[in-house]
Amino acid sequence: MPNGRLRSRQSGISSQLLNQAAAGSEEHVQQLFGTLSPEDCTIDVVKVVLKHLELDLVPNVAEGQHNDSPYPENGRRALFSISTLDHVLEACRRDRKLKEEVVGLLVDRDCVEGLCLWANFFLHFGLSIPMDDTPGADFRKAYFLHAKFFSDLLNSDPRVRAAFLTNPTFSDLLIRFWMTVGKSEECFIDFDEPQGCPIIHLFLKLVSDDDGREVLFYQIFDRPPEFANDFAETMIDRFRRCTSRLVPLTRAIATADGLLTATNLLVSNKTIKRRFIAADYLSIISSFLHKICRHIVNGERHPADLIIMLIRPLSKLFTMASVGDYRIVGNWRDLVMGNFLTLLIQVMSDIRPNDRVSANVCIPMLKLLCWNTVYPQVLYAVTEARIPENAALSLLEHPILGEHWTGFRAIARDRAKVYAEMPEDKGVGMLCDNPKKSDWDERHRAECSEARVRHKRTYIRSIIILPSPSSHSVFPIHFIHFKSVLAHRPLTFTSTLHPTGHRISHSWYPHTSTRPFHIALLASLYSQSYNEVLTDYAASSYSSPLRMPHSPNRNPLNDVNLKRGLHTRVIPVINFVSSSAINGQLSITLETIDNVYSGERDEAMQVDFQRYSGHMGRRYREMLEEQRRATTNALKTALIEGVFPHGDDTVVTLTVKLEERRGVGGEMKWEGVYSIVRFG
Repeated sequence: MPNGRLRSRQSGISSQLLNQAAAGSEEHVQQLFGTLSPEDCTIDVVKVVLKHLELDLVPNVAEGQHNDSPYPENGRRALFSISTLDHVLEACRRDRKLKEEVVGLLVDRDCVEGLCLWANFFLHFGLSIPMDDTPGADFRKAYFLHAKFFSDLLNSDPRVRAAFLTNPTFSDLLIRFWMTVGKSEECFIDFDEPQGCPIIHLFLKLVSDDDGREVLFYQIFDRPPEFANDFAETMIDRFRRCTSRLVPLTRAIATADGLLTATNLLVSNKTIKRRFIAADYLSIISSFLHKICRHIVNGERHPADLIIMLIRPLSKLFTMASVGDYRIVGNWRDLVMGNFLTLLIQVMSDIRPNDRVSANVCIPMLKLLCWNTVYPQVLYAVTEARIPENAALSLLEHPILGEHWTGFRAIARDRAKVYAEMPEDKGVGMLCDNPKKSDWDERHRAECSEARVRHKRTYIRSIIILPSPSSHSVFPIHFIHFKSVLAHRPLTFTSTLHPTGHRISHSWYPHTSTRPFHIALLASLYSQSYNEVLTDYAASSYSSPLRMPHSPNRNPLNDVNLKRGLHTRVIPVINFVSSSAINGQLSITLETIDNVYSGERDEAMQVDFQRYSGHMGRRYREMLEEQRRATTNALKTALIEGVFPHGDDTVVTLTVKLEERRGVGGEMKWEGVYSIVRFG
């Protein structure tokens, strides 16, 4: 502060008023607040204002200092002073020279902490100018006004922003803004502010800054463990507030969009993310967006423009669930259970026929959801989705999106049928990775069956598939769920597979749900593609002893011996990780058993025998050797591999032994009888 009397340029603020305010006269501090305009603001005025907001003047409320002199007087002077800073910020926007001088004062650490601690004091008692004098009112007005001030303060200059965002005292203040609830036990959120809720704006400024976000995480973790759970619940509560019918729909969508941006940044921290997962954040947020959509659809006019506004928050929710995440399968299951598919179809059906921009945003969402139906958890959630019939029918006719919706329905139908036709025990009997003998005899099967019975029995839901009465139904098949039935389905299964094989990148590959479904899916695809696969192989020039000339005048499938001879030596590899698989197209490559056995296969599909040098590597070689030595006349077996996505840049390779068997209707089909799983 300057010594002696303060200088003042010619303005509405007299030197006498300025010096009396600097001396601590409460009356003159109030008068300075009431008479100051941006045109009258000088650096001397700013110094007087900041003098009453110094750090050592803040009372310790916990010790009751706010009741003892001189702290009550300090508090009144500080309240007028912090309100005067609004005029100072306006003056800085007009006067570049003044701004440089003011910024030099504001970035000082003591100044930063003084402003934050005084604001914390005002929020504790609900103090602001103006104040809400409504009987029974809570402190929300004070929270909104102070949040707006700090939001403007951070916008004033990048140096000021950096000084505040990296200060733990500011993070503590922000936590107070974020976590406080009113008398109705609802967090504070301002839907009436034309520029949006100032608390959310302030929160976004902090979490959007990498350094500031790390400071916030530190302050959260420095509190009791349950605080992080409450922090996540408070975010979800703000989403819930957006679904009120009292909130204008445009404001509700814009607010939800901002909250999604903040959530996406918060869950970049794995510890915070676990708290959000515990709060079921994806499912709940998705359901809230769907509720907003229902408000629009059920309105009197159902404006399509409002529906299209939901694409932006939908895209953010999609990104949050699918990019760089170790539990993508669980994420997509949660999303669909929260009506994400229903919401997506409703939005897509309202996209104009010539709106390629909006369509191109939605297509990847539908494709990736379809891709993840290779997992039964997601598939089941999809079959449970309730799609509005009018939206589904309208989407079928869409010139851009219709083919994608048709393809999605077909793939979901086929995979659901595979799941419904699985054995009563869901194929768990073929999952033992440590057989007692080198072949699959009846004795070993009996041992596996006996082991299953010893495990705890669980309930599964029986799915019956009926033909659709109409080709225009949402799915070509209907799912009717009957009462639960007992099945010998163990929660776990005895296996000596290395523990990392069960869990890679913090993501489980369930051996009693996902793996049996993958076995059944591969068997079904092999049955469907058997002839086509062999035709492709016979027409190719694979470097193997089985390379054969192909003549346009000769169909190799006419030769039964050739047909059997080929499938004794070929392993179709179905890649569910490829880009074509994401686009809904089956990606099949053919590997000869000789090449696989000798290690000459494609590097991406290479077997890591060094890693599986124990019983798994030995068992895999035995499986290949048995298939190589099988005779063409007696052989009723084949091998197939599937490569499935799993965790962060991890894949599961499942090699399945198939046997040709007669189905219930007398038809011949391939069924999985044994499998080996590898991770990499």
